[in-house]
Amino acid sequence: MAGQGFKEVYKTLNTTGTGKEAFEAGVKSEMMEGGFTTKEFLEENRPAMETTADILSLAMMLETQALDLYLRYSLKAEDEESRRVLYRIAEDEKAHLAALGGMMEAIHNGE
Repeated sequence: MAGQGFKEVYKTLNTTGTGKEAFEAGVKSEMMEGGFTTKEFLEENRPAMETTADILSLAMMLETQALDLYLRYSLKAEDEESRRVLYRIAEDEKAHLAALGGMMEAIHNGE
C-alpha cells in the first residue's frame, strides 16, 4: 500500500468493478464528516468566521475531528486492508492539519 495513490488503492479494494462515476452516483449523503450539511455548518458557524485566523481555526477543528474519526475507525476495522486505508486517510488529515497550522503561524508572524 505504501506509495500507492488513492486511485490505485480504490482499484485494489474495489472487487465489484464499479467505476468512479457509478460510485459517486451511489453516494446519497450531503453530510460533512461532523453530521452537518455544508449549508447548516456555515449558518451555524458564520459568527466564528470573521477573520482569516478564525476561518483557519475552524478548518483546523474540522481536520482534527476528521483525524480522530478515521483513527478510531481504523482501530475498529475488522481486516488489515481496511485498517491501512483508514489509517492512510487519517495521515492525510494530519497533513492537512499541519498545512493549516503553517498558515496560522504565518498569520501570527505577520507574513
